[in-house]
Amino acid sequence: MARGKKCPECNTPMFAEKEDDQPKGRWVTYACPRCKFKERIFENYAC
Repeated sequence: MARGKKCPECNTPMFAEKEDDQPKGRWVTYACPRCKFKERIFENYAC
């Protein structure tokens, strides 16, 4: 499950649009519902 993130452009909470699990973490595509900004980041699994 993605950690969550705020939009860097309008400061609105973003939602995880897509998650792709990998051996050491996951690629998460976050999308802002307000300004439609998208960002793909890699999140490590929690220890």
